[in-house]
Amino acid sequence: MKKNLLLFVAIVLILSAISSVVPLLYLETRWQIDWENVPVDISTSNAKFRCMTVAENGDLWAGNDNGVVHISGQTWETYASRILHHIRDIEVAPDGQVWVITEKNDVLRFDGQSWERMPGTTVLNDIAITPDGTVWGATSNGLVEFDGKIWQPSTFDITDPDKNTNICAVASAPDGSLWAGGCSADFILFNIENDQVRKTDPTEGIGFITRISANALNQIWLYSMGVKSGINTAGYYENDQWHLASPSHLNRPGIGIDSVYDLSADDQGIAWIAKPNGLCRYNGYVCINYLKGESIYSVATAPDGSIWLGLENEIVQLSQ
Repeated sequence: MKKNLLLFVAIVLILSAISSVVPLLYLETRWQIDWENVPVDISTSNAKFRCMTVAENGDLWAGNDNGVVHISGQTWETYASRILHHIRDIEVAPDGQVWVITEKNDVLRFDGQSWERMPGTTVLNDIAITPDGTVWGATSNGLVEFDGKIWQPSTFDITDPDKNTNICAVASAPDGSLWAGGCSADFILFNIENDQVRKTDPTEGIGFITRISANALNQIWLYSMGVKSGINTAGYYENDQWHLASPSHLNRPGIGIDSVYDLSADDQGIAWIAKPNGLCRYNGYVCINYLKGESIYSVATAPDGSIWLGLENEIVQLSQ
């Protein structure tokens, strides 16, 4: 009996080890998007989906040079105009309103009926919406907040005498906290919660934060580009502790995440990383690659476990 128990334990451990390195099987659905409603002088046949997000109801919203795509169930709809094109960021508020940033630095909002250009000339690097509906923007001069009419400078003090206040990335966590990643040459992450700012600086000289994604576990995943050291890395922050990847493991060309377009963390503690040469499923230790050889420009995780990917004028859904 004891031998059988030991054998069972050994088999479980072996299967667990295999599952951590062998790619899981996913059903792949591809959406070829037709852009008939795009103005002729704007339309392009090789538009890359550089941003996407999943709303609370499971609908996908994605943007590329032609405009915005909304996929709900098995149907999709496109939106495009002379102001709604070349989309570089997209978010959905809890009330269902869609916010986008264009390459011309316009900020537009969709209320379900029409798109409206938001007033102001503030240039946003990134946008995030907290569970209470507050819309935040990352700028070269810190954070701004939309007060319903214009963008207002944040009252949070994120100044630092040793680092500039240029914010590259911002993300909202389910617990209501807001996370902002600095563009300075040193690695710094701001946590804004309960009207207080905490600055996190785990190590010097790693680089600036280009992507942040928070999941239901309140893990704060990020990707950092090395400026001083030339080393790029990824990892997550949880319970006041950092779990950063070994650069020697992740920076192998074609295998690791030496170059990253986008990152999205699912609710199982997995980060999905979009790369020029495929998709990485990263659990904090091992990077498992999918769709090798394909350029993945954006990625978004859904509550049902689906993984959405943005390619060149094509959207891919991975589901189990």
